[in-house]
Amino acid sequence: MGFRAFLNSMPLWLASLGTAAMILLCWGIGFRLGNRPSASGDRKESLEGEVVAAALGMLAFVLAITFGMAEARYDARRQVLFDEVVAIRTAYLRAGLVAEPDRSAVRRLLREYTDARLEVATTLDIAVASARAEALHDSLWVHTVVIAGANPTDIGAMVVEGVNDVVTIHVRRAALARGVRIPEAIWLALYVLTALGMVMLGHHFGVKDDRPSFGVLGLAVSFALVILLIDALDRPQEGFFTLSQRPMAELRAWMDATGAP
Repeated sequence: MGFRAFLNSMPLWLASLGTAAMILLCWGIGFRLGNRPSASGDRKESLEGEVVAAALGMLAFVLAITFGMAEARYDARRQVLFDEVVAIRTAYLRAGLVAEPDRSAVRRLLREYTDARLEVATTLDIAVASARAEALHDSLWVHTVVIAGANPTDIGAMVVEGVNDVVTIHVRRAALARGVRIPEAIWLALYVLTALGMVMLGHHFGVKDDRPSFGVLGLAVSFALVILLIDALDRPQEGFFTLSQRPMAELRAWMDATGAP
């Protein structure tokens, strides 16, 4: 099991508590090492303070980069949701250009497909949702082939293009939901840098013989909170950054409101 898989095996709240505990533990280890009797002078403390500041600056830089990557992936998932809504609506309108019974069949399948997209946001079962979507794609494509054969004109091409866009965007959305995550190496480096930075900070406090204070707990919670936000953004089906399905729900309501077969 890789480090990313290990994190995914835990709920977000447990991963956050574990991160905070790791930070406090590393700080405590560093404090114990630095608090041992030594002949440390002010010059050593000063140099160590500069090193600690540089290490924490590097950690903040990596946190900023990782947060930016997670936010970019979240924005991509939100954009592809809007693109899918537009594609389904366009395909639904273009289906009205062909004669019955293909018009009603395509629109019925698009309504079922929209219901399936709304359902996956509730059940969070990506495998089942993808299987149902692919089955609906197959049915849609069968009717699209018939439409293209019966309408070897621009109208037929428009309908084919509309359905093809629905299928293509589904593939993009499924890929974003399943596999586009922050690389495991970055997660591992982030935790290693966090641990090393906290050990160094604790050692610095130990050398200066500064006793732990409430600020240490605040620092641990702050770092754990930032990592929690990154982890939540990187898990599209969990936490408090799940995408709102309002555009898809409004599309489904519009389909019913048109009264079209």
